[in-house]
Amino acid sequence: MTEVECAHRRLARATGPFQQLVGYRSYLGPDLGVRVELDIGEQHLSQYGIGHGGVTLTLLDTAGGLAVLARVADAVRIATVSLSTNFLRGMEVGRVVALGRVDHLGGSIAHAGMELRVGHPEGALLATAQGAYRIFRQGGKGT
Repeated sequence: MTEVECAHRRLARATGPFQQLVGYRSYLGPDLGVRVELDIGEQHLSQYGIGHGGVTLTLLDTAGGLAVLARVADAVRIATVSLSTNFLRGMEVGRVVALGRVDHLGGSIAHAGMELRVGHPEGALLATAQGAYRIFRQGGKGT
C-alpha cells in the first residue's frame, strides 16, 4: 500500500460526530496536504451575521491536525497543544476552504501551518494559523 493510500485510511478513521454536526468535508492531496471544505450557512453565523470565529478555528485546527495525522504512519491519534490564529476577514455564506500542511514533524510534536480561503485554494485569504500537535503513536512511542 502506498503512503497516500495509508494516509487516506488514517483520515477515514478520523471522522466523528463533531464533523457531522459542523458539516465539513476533508480531502487529502497527493503531497499529503489537507483541504477541509465547508459550505457556510445561516447556522454557522454569529449574531453579527458573519461566520462565527469558532467555526474558523474549527476548520483551521482540523486542517492542521489532519495534515499531521496524514504524515505519521503509526499515529493512533493527535491532540492540539496550541493554536495561534490571525483573523483577516469575516466569513460570509458560501464555501470556504481550509488548507493544512506540516511545517515540522518531530518525535512527539508536529507543527502545522493553515490558511482559510473563500471558495477554493486560491481564493481570498480569510485567516491564517499555526498549530502544534501532540502525536500519540502505536505502542506508546511518543506518549
